[in-house]
Amino acid sequence: MYIDDLKLLGRNENDLENEMKIVQTISKDINIKFGLEKCARIRVKRGSVQGKMHVLKEEIESKCRLCKQHEETIDHLTSGCPILAKNEYLMRNDKVCTHLHYSICKALGTETTDKWYTHIPKPVCEYGDVTLLWNQAVHTDREVAANMPDIIIKNKKEKTCTLIDVAIPADRNVV
Repeated sequence: MYIDDLKLLGRNENDLENEMKIVQTISKDINIKFGLEKCARIRVKRGSVQGKMHVLKEEIESKCRLCKQHEETIDHLTSGCPILAKNEYLMRNDKVCTHLHYSICKALGTETTDKWYTHIPKPVCEYGDVTLLWNQAVHTDREVAANMPDIIIKNKKEKTCTLIDVAIPADRNVV
């Protein structure tokens, strides 16, 4: 048997070494292999990697492996990497919006799939007096740079229009 996804935290290198010795001793006693060759060691201070990382016993830079411009922090990977911004962040945003679209369709009483993650939003759906638009541009009398909200709900009977534009900020940016 192997240990999978074990994380050790220490205030300094000595604490970490002692914790690793304890884990190795316990893993020997219970006959579980502790694969040090697959381990990574990083030093983090206030969310930022300090110095070089040790992955598979090799020193590597702490710069992002994708963009090679910024420190590879959780904040950077979840919301700041220009390489991930091209596709990954958009896919994450669309998954959240797909769930919203699915929930709106169910609330309107329309036929939907059993699971939200199999739901494929149609660009335009009409349900009685309500029109549901997915990723459609808003027509304006002047040019607007960002004029494509994720979801638009037009209610002809109530003469209302609800624009839904989802943003997924890093939790550090939430107050």
